[in-house]
Amino acid sequence: MVLNGFFAEKRPWSKIKDEVLKAYLPPYLAKVSRTRRPVIVADCFAGKGAFDNGEPGSPILISEAVANQRAIYGESDVKAVFIEKKYFRDLKNNVPDKAWAHILEGDYESRMEYFIEKYAPRDQNLFLYVDPYGIKSILFSHFERLLKKNFHSVELPGKGVKSLLLK
Repeated sequence: MVLNGFFAEKRPWSKIKDEVLKAYLPPYLAKVSRTRRPVIVADCFAGKGAFDNGEPGSPILISEAVANQRAIYGESDVKAVFIEKKYFRDLKNNVPDKAWAHILEGDYESRMEYFIEKYAPRDQNLFLYVDPYGIKSILFSHFERLLKKNFHSVELPGKGVKSLLLK
């Protein structure tokens, strides 16, 4: 197999982001699970799920964190959502087939617009991992509109170590 392109191998900055995600997500899930409200962890730019050299990407790391949370607390109400357009088939092959893992084909913008307009939050906790590959313009208005949706909490971990708790 010839390795080329963005997903050939994990770059140093991606390794750091993944370490932050692995350190941050399990305690976040443990904390918000205590609210006894459903939790949605959404990877908005999921990519292939894994790199061509076998290293796990954020969807695999998120799947592991959700699976561990569910194992510790039983069939807790935690689910993962992965959004991807270009690498959808690869993502489906790389992410474990679990009832709590939802792989959605499409781009971030249209999926986010649908989510904001049509989804009833039902007092849930929402964790949005928004980490596009390449330079993309992301509308902050999406996040502002999410605040009006009556989620119990909305968490947006930022690039690097920063995190923004919106509610």
